[in-house]
Amino acid sequence: MVETTFLQLRNFSWLPANTHSLLHGDSTLKNSLVKTDGTLAVVDWDNALAGDPMYDLAYFEFVHSGTVGEREYRRALRNAYGLEAGPGGSNDEKRIEYYKKLLALSAVNWYLRHGDYDKFQVALEKLKEPSRLDRWMKE
Repeated sequence: MVETTFLQLRNFSWLPANTHSLLHGDSTLKNSLVKTDGTLAVVDWDNALAGDPMYDLAYFEFVHSGTVGEREYRRALRNAYGLEAGPGGSNDEKRIEYYKKLLALSAVNWYLRHGDYDKFQVALEKLKEPSRLDRWMKE
């Protein structure tokens, strides 16, 4: 499973060649404030980096999938990045799914190396979850 995912991600062709944006690097609910009008404020920028902005969206969705407040924040975050809230096959959506798989692969490696087998199992389950990326890779 891990090797197959790695090989699939290595051949991913939808990543832009030169995407240089400021990323938060830790886009989670604890680092965010959403006003009643939907305005998003992000705090705690100590993990900031440059890269593809879809990584921040993927990081949030990977960490918070199914948690309380996740849908509202996801909507605000996607609006801040200029994305529509609905699913689709756009390059942005494909990149988000790519980064979520990459994060799962990284988490599997991290928890296994550090002996946290409970979290390793959770990360492995996320890696095994079917995603739209699996379908898009076959197109």
